[in-house]
Parts: sequence; structure tokens; C-alpha cells
Amino acid sequence: MEIIVGSYEGLLMGYSIKSGTKTVQNCRSIPTFIDKSHSYSVKCIDVSSNNIMATGGIDEVINIVDLNKRISIGSLVKHESEITSLKFLNTSYLYACGMDGNISIWNLNNWNCEKVLLAHQGPISSIAIHYSGKLMLSIGQDKKLITWNLTQQKKAFVTNLDKNYDQVIWSIGGSYYALFSSQYLQIYQLETASLYLSLKFGHKATTLCFIEDDLLLIAIEKGFLKLYNLSKKCTLAKFNTKQNRVKQIILVNENIISSTSSVCYQPLTPSNQSLDISRKYCRNFDTGLNNNIKHKIIITASSDGTIKLFDLDLFKLKLEQLLVIDTSCRITCMAISNSKKHHYEDNSLIRENIVNNNIIDSEESITPDDKLIVNKKLKKSI
Repeated sequence: MEIIVGSYEGLLMGYSIKSGTKTVQNCRSIPTFIDKSHSYSVKCIDVSSNNIMATGGIDEVINIVDLNKRISIGSLVKHESEITSLKFLNTSYLYACGMDGNISIWNLNNWNCEKVLLAHQGPISSIAIHYSGKLMLSIGQDKKLITWNLTQQKKAFVTNLDKNYDQVIWSIGGSYYALFSSQYLQIYQLETASLYLSLKFGHKATTLCFIEDDLLLIAIEKGFLKLYNLSKKCTLAKFNTKQNRVKQIILVNENIISSTSSVCYQPLTPSNQSLDISRKYCRNFDTGLNNNIKHKIIITASSDGTIKLFDLDLFKLKLEQLLVIDTSCRITCMAISNSKKHHYEDNSLIRENIVNNNIIDSEESITPDDKLIVNKKLKKSI
């Protein structure tokens, strides 16, 4: 598994995660690349199932990289303002939206822009594609939620919202979708298109992630995570990640990384402090979860520059830290891929890639002179 993060400084950084099944020492990170492909802050990243990476930023450019071959495919230019969200549809299309209110559709076979959807009267905050590949949601600062029919590439219907939201997210199984902002959360059922749940946060929230179809993690200020059950409509637990401001949470597919149940170590806090159980609603630790699926591996990225890998035990409601990566940059977005580590046989290729601002691969194959060049580029960029 490879973790890729974008930064406020315009850098892209990759880290390969190696995990074992017996000793914690086998769980480690290896820097794989650094790339300065954007002039300004990187706003969004997405990786397709065949490891094609798309990144968008304030510079209005979408950069495409083949993570398997470690080469830059090129840049896509269509929007007249910063790119705010990118989503791959299988290995066929890339959907991109921006502050100009438009959604561009790119064919991955020839990289032509097949269509531009005139979506919102104002900046688009977020787009989300349903796992069936037939529906897409978009929200904008015009207080509208648009449902798109992707088979016909046109609007299905438009919903007026009571306020602006920052993110729209589908649940794991696609039964729900969430509208999220720093103060409010609304959950809708897809089948009935009705409002299922409305929450107002007591503290400023930064992001959220579904880890089951009716179970989500909500990041709030000062690095806390709340585990919330939609069925029971209650908070099950509260965890302290000891990070500054969690910008993104990603649930790791068990097929990508080996089992870490025996690799867990050092709980973030003692067990009597790591939980904040709402006993009024969840007596006897009845979480309503499938106890056969106890562990979830999650990754958090924070604005303080740290990436953390956790094992979330859903049965015991414990969060244990597996790995910490300090990027020394202000992280803005994150994605993961299952690309295999690639080695260059000739270090001259790496020097050429550094000079040409192309992707840099595998720190293990970089000589001290190459590292000096990388450090100079980083200092100049920051």
C-alpha cells in the first residue's frame, strides 16, 4: 500500500507501508517519491483502481501520473479557476469540478474532455460518485444539491439546501449520503431520498469518513475522532489522535494491507480514557456492530504534517496507533493506492526526473547527491 499526500506548499509525497504479522517492527514506512507538480497548494487527489493518480490545485491544472510506471502522463486544462474535487469512475472516466461551477468529464482512453456540465451558479465544493457508477452528487456554494444521471450525463433533479456544505459523501454500501460542514451534518437515505438524520456539532468538525454503511468517524477540532452509529443515533466512542487538525480520514481495504491485529501496540491513551461511551443510549457496550468484523484500519492526515495509521477495534472500542509519518509539510489532502514499489536501475534517470520536475521514485535508490538536490528543491519550494 502507498499513501500519497498533497501539501499547502504544492508538493506531492508518497510513502510505501510495509506490514508484518508477527512483530511491530515490520510495520514501517518508506518514502517513495516527492513531486513539485503544482505551483500552489494541492487541493485534491484521487487514484483509480489501475493506479492512475489525478491531482488538482489552485493553479487550475489537473496533473495525471501513472503510479505503476512512475511517469507523468501530462496535464489537463479546462477549468478557469482552482480545482476543488476529483473522482474516477472505474478506469473509464475522470470527473473534475472547480470554483468556476463546471464539471468536466475526461475519457481515460484518450484523455479528451468529452463534456463539460454546467452545474452550479457559483463554486462547486464537492462531488461524489455512487458505487454503482450510475449516480453522482454535487454540492455548490449556491446552496444546491444536484443529482446526476451518469448514464445520460445530465441532471436528474436539483434540491435546494438550507445552507452551504463543504463535502458530499456516499456511505460504504451506498444506502446513505452525507452533507457535511464544520458545524452541521445531514444524512439522507437513497431509497426514499428523505432526511434520515440531522446533527449540529458542539465543536468545529473538519472531515468525516464512513467505515460501515451506518457507522462513521467524525473528526473534530484538536485531533479528536467521534465514532457515530446512525442506526442507534448515538456517539459510541471518542478517541484522541494527538494530531493538530485532521484533514482527511481513509478506511483501508483489508486486501491492500496485511492483517494488523497482532501488530497493534501502545494505545493512544489508557483504556479508561480512550473511550467516551454514551451509556444512556448504548448500555452494556451494545454497539450494534457485527462482532465478526472487529478491526478496521484507518489512516489520518493532519495539517500539522503527520500521517498516522490506526487499528480501530470496533468490538472493544479501542483505537491503537500503528505508525506515525512526519512529512514536515502542511497536508491538505490524501489518497492511497495499491501500486507496487518501483525501482530505477539507473540513478541518472532519477536525476533527470528531479531536474525536469517529474515524479521522483524510491528513496532507497537515490544517492546522497540526489538527496541533496531534493532537499534544495524542497527548501526553495517552501
